[in-house]
Amino acid sequence: MRHLDRLINDMLRYARAEHDDEGERVPVSLLIQRVLENSVSPGTGAARVAVANHSGSAELIGNAGLLVSALGNLIDNAIRVSPSDAVVRLGAYRKGGDVVFAVADDGPGVPPALRERIFEPFFTTRSDGTGLGLAVVRSVISAHGGSVAVAQSSDAGAVFEIRLPEARSATALPGGGSVRLHEALAMGVA
Repeated sequence: MRHLDRLINDMLRYARAEHDDEGERVPVSLLIQRVLENSVSPGTGAARVAVANHSGSAELIGNAGLLVSALGNLIDNAIRVSPSDAVVRLGAYRKGGDVVFAVADDGPGVPPALRERIFEPFFTTRSDGTGLGLAVVRSVISAHGGSVAVAQSSDAGAVFEIRLPEARSATALPGGGSVRLHEALAMGVA
């Protein structure tokens, strides 16, 4: 029954992301806080999430609930594939007018041949998976004008990178920062 509930919720999120025109200013720091409060599923292991938020006062325009769901899905997946004593790393930084989120795990990684397929609806490598989680992530991020990709982590796991356009305001720094992915993940992570 739990599997069916997750499938239905994933399908609803997928459909909603495709047709959602709702947008609000969302501070990146608030988005990260909500992800940590709401998205780590019970029973996914004792893995910890370490955050390195170097986005300053950056804001996004979009649906906060959908963005929390997308980032939360990546965090939940990272915890699920990592050893129970591992630290899942969530980094955020500005780059070239975008806000970049990186979720890195210590799991087995994603083989190069599957790095695009894992975002297809109903594709899964897990017997208990719906094959919609990463499709929902891509749909939500695309609906917000962004992109999502996966690469091999330097520590052997996977790194999922989400790029979203930064909302422009008087307090935003023009052009964003130049922190590289590995620096954002390494800064402030115990």
